[in-house]
Amino acid sequence: MATSEAPQFPEQLLYSRQVFAVGADAQQKISQAAVLVVGLTGLGSEVCKNLILSGVRALIAVDSGVVEETDLCTNFFFRAEDVGKPRCHCCLPRLAELNPAVSCRVHSGPVDRDLLRDVDVACFVDQGQLEGLIECNEACRESGVGFIAAETRGVCGYVFVDLGSTFTTSDPDGVPVARHAIAKIAQQASLGQEVVEISVDEELRQPLGLVSGDLVRVDGVEGISGLNGLEHLVEKVTGSHSFTVRFAGTIPEPRAGARNGHLAQVKRPLTLSFRSLREALVGPPEAVPTDLTDPDHALHLHAAWRALNRWVTENQRDPRPGDSADSAGIL
Repeated sequence: MATSEAPQFPEQLLYSRQVFAVGADAQQKISQAAVLVVGLTGLGSEVCKNLILSGVRALIAVDSGVVEETDLCTNFFFRAEDVGKPRCHCCLPRLAELNPAVSCRVHSGPVDRDLLRDVDVACFVDQGQLEGLIECNEACRESGVGFIAAETRGVCGYVFVDLGSTFTTSDPDGVPVARHAIAKIAQQASLGQEVVEISVDEELRQPLGLVSGDLVRVDGVEGISGLNGLEHLVEKVTGSHSFTVRFAGTIPEPRAGARNGHLAQVKRPLTLSFRSLREALVGPPEAVPTDLTDPDHALHLHAAWRALNRWVTENQRDPRPGDSADSAGIL
């Protein structure tokens, strides 16, 4: 078993740009994660490269195959002199050089529950037959490990994700939270003494996009005590740049006013329930549209993958390019 030990670096310096892009909380979760990648094909090596650069705690690679000449066309981490040698031992040391802060090791044994106990997410890349993937998926669900399966053939590919029956995300939509400059905070006597209207600067032409029931956090407001640093429930949206909240504090007179201040929407955690691979293959497919001009394109690709997988399982080989008999069998 080959192992690359990770030296210690100040994480804030090492991933400063990434923290700015994804946030400190997300980067902390990434840095605590251990990931298993099965299959160091062209796609598998790209997955490993991105994981290592993102700063996961540990990466474990599994691939019992040897480097073939065709691998040189799809995997940038292989060399001509690697042909005939074990894939993992040729590829992983070069990948590990990208980020010495990540512990990288090769696992040469089976992918069993003992191995899954050491990881948070398992990625199965270009592993072919569905029955084997279904068994791996069920083992991951029993072990509480996230499961990702991906495969590419030419310009087509698929990815399947199963993060368990109860997965909670703190960022349901992936849209960066915008900060708005507060222009005015005023009491709304007609709506009650505890209702205040907050308006933001309209010069940026950036609508709030809020709805009743959303949460916002206010910071940096001068002249009003008890408003900053708290989450406030949006009661009513009164315009594209204004809304009301309940606030029991004292609002100064308009001539004194509240100065400065910003607000930002607070995203609420959302619990998602993923279907297992076996369940997903039984029911109607839930494909994500990738071409708005052809909404059924993803479903057609799904049907093509199922037909190809069934043919490969029955014939125990890949179809030959340009072979009309193989093509007819798949269709």
